[in-house]
Amino acid sequence: MAFFESISIAAQETIHSEVFAWAVSEKCKALNNEDKILFLSKVCKEEVLQKDSIIHVETEKDDIDIFIETDNYFIFIENKIKSTQHSNQLKKYDKLIEKTYKDKKIIKVYLSLFGEIVEKTNWRQTTHLNTYNFLQQLKKKDNNDTVILNDYLHFYQKLVTSTNDFLKNYKNYPNVFRLGSHKKFLKKKITFNSDREAFLCNNQLETILQKMFLKAVVLPKDVTDYQIGETRGVAYLNIFLSCFELNQKKFRIGLQYQGSKLKFIFQAFDYEKSKKEDLPKQVVKYFNENVILFKSERFNPPKTKAYISKSLFYGHGDEMNEETIGTIKTVIEVMKNRKIDEILKSLSDMKV
Repeated sequence: MAFFESISIAAQETIHSEVFAWAVSEKCKALNNEDKILFLSKVCKEEVLQKDSIIHVETEKDDIDIFIETDNYFIFIENKIKSTQHSNQLKKYDKLIEKTYKDKKIIKVYLSLFGEIVEKTNWRQTTHLNTYNFLQQLKKKDNNDTVILNDYLHFYQKLVTSTNDFLKNYKNYPNVFRLGSHKKFLKKKITFNSDREAFLCNNQLETILQKMFLKAVVLPKDVTDYQIGETRGVAYLNIFLSCFELNQKKFRIGLQYQGSKLKFIFQAFDYEKSKKEDLPKQVVKYFNENVILFKSERFNPPKTKAYISKSLFYGHGDEMNEETIGTIKTVIEVMKNRKIDEILKSLSDMKV
């Protein structure tokens, strides 16, 4: 087993950022300067960069993962492995860059594991698979730095091929769905289905893989109002079907899939700032006493936030298969096309 693989750091974005920065810096003797700028031009999708020279390379400059200065450009690369874009992160960087870096042209690159689509942005988007391919194709010199770079590339290849194979053949990776909440030391006794599955789980990548799976495979293409997150290492998908206002408070109605459970949810529009007392009592009573879809569904009362749910469906343990996905999508369609209107009418008829 190679060094980088043996220390199980695939999920650590800082490691990948540091290696990227080192590879294009003057410190790295594995590549000549022409190949370094060629590699950078491909990552940035900017051929004219090949006429430049790299002047300065730095990581974590102004909290942005990788900063590179060339003769004519300031280049900013935001690198994502285990996390995704959050809290308007890129917009904050945009304001800082516009205010601070004015002497040269600007290139901004969003580098993600699965090609995460970031809408309404001028950040150029690419994947780690592309970056690996670009770097692998370069001719390496015969020296100690090349030994290090090749060891990293072996490890990097395993990361990008395993993650991409997961989305295509998710049924071969049952432990990705089972072990998201497990500590690393608890996985030592697990028998994995393959080396790729072991690699992903031992590198703590289960949660980000679950998130990408929910978005790429489970989420219907026509759904635009949704949220993907996680609790205790298990990813969830919230699909919001409608909004509702009662007692001058706004609420959202939808479905949640997490683990093997599909739930109907009713929550405050501003969930994070809400408290359970914000829920109208008649709404809680309505969902407790009425069936949404199945007689076997279970009501889950509010705890601390303005959030109630009804458990509608349980899959087969932690497994993910076509039957489970089909049931989820069928329930979504039934709710969208008919049931949600019935619920909204019942809620509107309530006396305040």
